[in-house]
Amino acid sequence: MDIAPHGRRPFPRQHKAGKPRTRSKRAARMMPQTAGCLLAATMLVTVPAEASARPAPVPEPRPASAQRLAFDPATLRKVRAYNKYRRAVARQQNRARTALRFARKQVGKPYGWGATGPRAYDCSGLVMKSWRRAGVRLPRVTYSQYRAVPRKVPIRSLRPGDLVFFRGRAHVGMYVSDNRYIHAPNRRARIRIDRLSGVRRKQFSGAVRPGAPEHREWPAPIPQLARRLAKEQRNASRPDPESPEDSSPGTPVNALPVTPSKYETATFTAPLVGSLGSGPDDKPED
Repeated sequence: MDIAPHGRRPFPRQHKAGKPRTRSKRAARMMPQTAGCLLAATMLVTVPAEASARPAPVPEPRPASAQRLAFDPATLRKVRAYNKYRRAVARQQNRARTALRFARKQVGKPYGWGATGPRAYDCSGLVMKSWRRAGVRLPRVTYSQYRAVPRKVPIRSLRPGDLVFFRGRAHVGMYVSDNRYIHAPNRRARIRIDRLSGVRRKQFSGAVRPGAPEHREWPAPIPQLARRLAKEQRNASRPDPESPEDSSPGTPVNALPVTPSKYETATFTAPLVGSLGSGPDDKPED
């Protein structure tokens, strides 16, 4: 062995190729595995004796009204179609209220042939402008208005906002409620609300419901199942008052006060910190 000058440590032995051995890289590869084994063998944790012996709480069964309803595919499709139809009907009713509100504000204004407001209206111009305010476009003249709206309504089924036609559909008004309708009568009168008297009923030539979906008949069980499904969904969306989410922040659920004398030591095996191929730059998975 060569002796270094001035009493220094000897030089490392040379390979046949003339390069010194480098044991630092081999040691670096073995360090994570050694550290992980030592940590798994010596890791201790202190837990309360009562907490380790107490079984996990069993959740209480939910009420029958909140249980998931089981529908066959055909019934589920019908329930969804009924819900879609019901939403369309509700949307049309909101628009009808908007149109009727606008028409009521025009009461007392003069009649003007071919006028569409804002100072005067004729019969078709009044209903056209009212429904346009609600987001539904109608043609200009009465005959085209009747043909353009696909939903026809009998006189016994009138609802607020429906268009009622008289004298061979040459005149039109908007149904209000309680057997009354609003219209622009003629040049000798102003916009007003009249009753559907016997004479007007004889002149009745049809009615339409703008913005309404096509009328459909549903079997009796479908609306009932739709209401049950809506109720189940509302119950499922409500938070459980006994769930851990409702506990105060920072307070563990089912926590018990313990004293140092009631502690016990339990040993468990932890996953290896360093595995094959791991290094100091490895990060735990999220």
